[in-house]
Amino acid sequence: MELNIQKKLIQWILQPLASLMGRFSEKKRNILFVAAGLVLFFQNFLHCAGHLSSVRYLVIFTIGCLMFGLMILAVMPSEIQPVRFDKLLIIPWAIVTLFMLIAGITKSVDYLTNAILMLVAFPVFYIIAEDFHRILHLLFRTVRISFYIFLLISFLFFPITEQKYSSFFTNVNELSFYLSLVFCCTLIELLALKKRCVLFFSNLASAGISAALVYYTNSRSGLLAVFVMFLFTIFLVMFIDKKGFFKTFFQFFLPVILSIAVFIPSTIYIFQIPSTISQAVTQPNQQPQPDQELQPSQEPQPGQTPQPAPPTVSDVLEKVQETHDLKLSTGGKNVNNFFTGRIAIWTAFVEHLSFWGHTVEERFYIEERKSENSTAHMTILQYAYSYGILAGVAYLTFNLTAGVKSIRYALKRPKDRYALTPFAVSVTFGALSLFSSLISPFNYIIVFYYYLVQVPLMRRECSHYEP
Repeated sequence: MELNIQKKLIQWILQPLASLMGRFSEKKRNILFVAAGLVLFFQNFLHCAGHLSSVRYLVIFTIGCLMFGLMILAVMPSEIQPVRFDKLLIIPWAIVTLFMLIAGITKSVDYLTNAILMLVAFPVFYIIAEDFHRILHLLFRTVRISFYIFLLISFLFFPITEQKYSSFFTNVNELSFYLSLVFCCTLIELLALKKRCVLFFSNLASAGISAALVYYTNSRSGLLAVFVMFLFTIFLVMFIDKKGFFKTFFQFFLPVILSIAVFIPSTIYIFQIPSTISQAVTQPNQQPQPDQELQPSQEPQPGQTPQPAPPTVSDVLEKVQETHDLKLSTGGKNVNNFFTGRIAIWTAFVEHLSFWGHTVEERFYIEERKSENSTAHMTILQYAYSYGILAGVAYLTFNLTAGVKSIRYALKRPKDRYALTPFAVSVTFGALSLFSSLISPFNYIIVFYYYLVQVPLMRRECSHYEP
């Protein structure tokens, strides 16, 4: 039945579209893919900057689907064949989707948007995504360009002046989600490069800067994701390539460590350059005139509050380190305090779990945090709460199975460093999802990439080439 549905879908919709896209050169289709992907990143930037707070999610969803559709069109092969999905992954995927649909009908229509993605959009992508390596190259290129643009904006307009750096984002955790994805993709692309070239050193710098910025966000979930993914990737490469591991370590992993060590102390100074230049240009000439030399310094008028001096770099560095030490310190803290009240949040949401889920409007007052919470701050628990207990169990099963299969996928292709991508992205997403509710692919780009890189795991047969 599954193949019959695919055959009809291919015959009436996908193959005509593939024939249409075949009229364009691969270069033009690659440009279309990257351009559509960048629109998704820019939409995510606007969302995280708070500029889309008054926009209904349906609008964000519609734009996201249009861009995702263009990405699918761009990588369609000339001849599309039905594929067999891995049963251990497609069954929990189908169960989650089913409960999302039921919750969308019975609880909240807002749930139907993500259900459509799970039911239609991503399965179609898995069907047409034959050339996984080409798709990875394009996904990495999109991340790379988005990071260059992010760096340019942050460098020019958002110096590091606080102990929790958020750039133009409104939330440091959301910035750490994006930076963790950047670090993950640049690391894998770095490992896959065969020679020292401009792209190698560009990715090396991007890995160091993205990790440094995660440090300056003071986001523990972001720091955990970067550290765990980097460490686990080292272990997996060591297991895959026992004989050549030390060569790989000194050629790739050690330069990344050194890059991080260089950019953690230097990034804050680099980001101060535009503001320093601006102050030097706009500051009036302070040289006193001859008739003013004996004048006393101006005192603030009565009732006028003197303007505080802007913080120095050393002040910011000291505050950043103090915040890190305070967050990681266990002195005088119980487990709930150490996790900033998340244990209390998780307990409240677990106590209210039901078989059919809940509406999006329901909130719980958490006494320990003195605030109301509408999200569970854990992705799997959020699935169980929003869509029902079985949906949460099925989603946990999907994640664990995908994680195991990503390891097997990398082990079977020891010479292909791109094969590490599903594992690295899965670990990054898994670490972040432990402390955040990452549900919507168009609000959190890490979710979108996590589902995209499941291609070789979902498909039983997928074309590959040795890069």
